Amino acid sequence: MPNRSSKIITTFNIIATLIGAISAIVVAYYTAAGVAIKKTQEEFDNQLMLQAERIEKNQQNFEYLTKELKKARALDRRVVETYYRWNRPDDYNRHNVKGIDRTGEGVYIIHFLEPFENNLYISVANNTAGFVHITENKSGSVKLKSFDHKGNLVDAEVFFLAYGK
Repeated sequence: MPNRSSKIITTFNIIATLIGAISAIVVAYYTAAGVAIKKTQEEFDNQLMLQAERIEKNQQNFEYLTKELKKARALDRRVVETYYRWNRPDDYNRHNVKGIDRTGEGVYIIHFLEPFENNLYISVANNTAGFVHITENKSGSVKLKSFDHKGNLVDAEVFFLAYGK
């Protein structure tokens, strides 16, 4: 018959084994969670980097088009240019822009101060979220729809340039 001290040692060994097993499970859980968190953080960082690159590229395109429009002005063409921030509607750069109406999320109408002779002018638009679709050219205004990279209408900073007669 085992004595009392051997029972205590056996019970202690069982408890130590259970604690070791529980510890291993806890470590495995938090290791897996840490890997998942790290992967999610890396994905987020990659998306953030891509968005920053898109914004930089859009800014470079806008600057290039602005230079080209300065050349067009020298050819006596009517020019419209604007940079619109939807969340600050009174804070936008403008040249020949009478005003900008937001008619819905991601939908804008830019009214020209001096209309073009007809609707056969060149217009280009882009935004900081994805892309812009010009849906309607009129001699006195243009309608734009701003989309994110997934194709959803979205309010974003919009760049718009146009020139013609």
